[in-house]
Amino acid sequence: MSSNKLFIGNLPYQATSQDLEQLFSSCGEIVNVHIPIDRESGKPRGFGFVEMATVIEAVEAIHQLNGVNLGGRDITVIEAVDKKPEPNRPYAKNMGKDVCILCQKNNGDVFGFEEVVGGVCASCISSLSKASRPPRSNNPQYRPPRRMIV
Repeated sequence: MSSNKLFIGNLPYQATSQDLEQLFSSCGEIVNVHIPIDRESGKPRGFGFVEMATVIEAVEAIHQLNGVNLGGRDITVIEAVDKKPEPNRPYAKNMGKDVCILCQKNNGDVFGFEEVVGGVCASCISSLSKASRPPRSNNPQYRPPRRMIV
């Protein structure tokens, strides 16, 4: 084990940071406790993270607390792993550097880049500038907006 950050799964939804602090304090000094909240519902997501002061304390917490009943649920305590960006996801590590944030094409694609400006390829910049122009009156399909008479 190389990290002192722990993942706690199967948490009861009513569990609080104070509950985790009280439970994990028997294994050593706690640096940080975090229980993620769902953006839409505003309720806890059923898991959390506890950061212990040392790796030895984190290993002790895994051995002592994995499978312990908390609020009617047997919690899972394991080493937390850093989330790595997936290469095929649109907001991967290099997004905006070599990948256009709008069309998500990179330098190796068939359509290619003329120049990347602020994470948007030249073809997307051209499309956006055309789309943002007001309609021209010399356009045969242009109709002026109707005005309401009050």
